[in-house]
Amino acid sequence: MRKSKAVRPTPREVEEHLFELQGRHPKLVSVAEAGRSRQGRPIYAATVTGPQANEADKQHALIVAGQHGDEESGRMLALATLDWLVSPAGRATRARQEIVVMPCVNPDGAEADTHLTPGGVAPNLDHAPGGAKTPEGQAVERVADPLGPELFVDLHSRGYSGCSYDMVLYPETKPYTEDDNLLHEIAAAMARAGRRRASRRSPIR
Repeated sequence: MRKSKAVRPTPREVEEHLFELQGRHPKLVSVAEAGRSRQGRPIYAATVTGPQANEADKQHALIVAGQHGDEESGRMLALATLDWLVSPAGRATRARQEIVVMPCVNPDGAEADTHLTPGGVAPNLDHAPGGAKTPEGQAVERVADPLGPELFVDLHSRGYSGCSYDMVLYPETKPYTEDDNLLHEIAAAMARAGRRRASRRSPIR
């Protein structure tokens, strides 16, 4: 197990980002504490929706990230999704959907830069007919059960484990599958697009 500083965004940075968004867009964003981790850290859920549409007509979506503490890009993507949702580009989506985003389900793992919770559990696997056993899994269910989402997105990343295993076939993973080629092609295309974008931008002041 790795011993290192927390990877970004840290749980505290996630918290600051959420409340900053709520402060700037109080009519669009509502942040609530869905539970507390094993070590007592808050697990937040941010709801984004437009006030102009009838609630009964809206679709419901739940996006969770940070279930594995060392998968920092999932947390980054969740926060970037929230930023997009409150932007003018997200107006049409806000009008027809209620989107709940949980950017950091495993804040203890994020703080320690570990894959699992301090109890050695992956929150994404902590769900059964009898309900979750961990506070992290319970927090997700506490949000999901009343929301009843038509769409559920679970954001993960491959930064820590690399592209050595299949991420599509479940529950069995198989060493080196055709998905490796696909993942590497996607990563390369994203890197090329990022370089092109950066080359067109003026220096950050």
